[in-house]
Amino acid sequence: MRLIDANALLDKQESLYMKGHVLFHGVTAYAIENAPTIDPETLPIVRHLREKLKNEIAKKEICSETIERLDKQLEKVTAERDAAIKSCAELAEYELTVCEEFCYGDAQHDIPPCEWLVDGECALREWVKEYA
Repeated sequence: MRLIDANALLDKQESLYMKGHVLFHGVTAYAIENAPTIDPETLPIVRHLREKLKNEIAKKEICSETIERLDKQLEKVTAERDAAIKSCAELAEYELTVCEEFCYGDAQHDIPPCEWLVDGECALREWVKEYA
């Protein structure tokens, strides 16, 4: 047996009857009205699709929980990174005040130029401006 839309057939049959097509009206209406109904839940494809839907919903819940957990981890790691950058910036500020005197080196005391010196500019100073 195949699924049909019995209501649509009844409507069409009534429409034809109203237009004067009375042939088999009673038999057709009786057959349509008394056709056995099929519970869609008993069909294998419906059961299969419901099971698939249930599995997909479970996967979605697992993904949502994983995303929530990863968001918390990201928040924690971001805070740790920001604290580390701040600490490095504070240390760099201190180092900048200490090395500023000898940034370009001191040949008289055999002190080489600062390792942060790039093309005559102090890269440490730029880094501190950016992160401090």
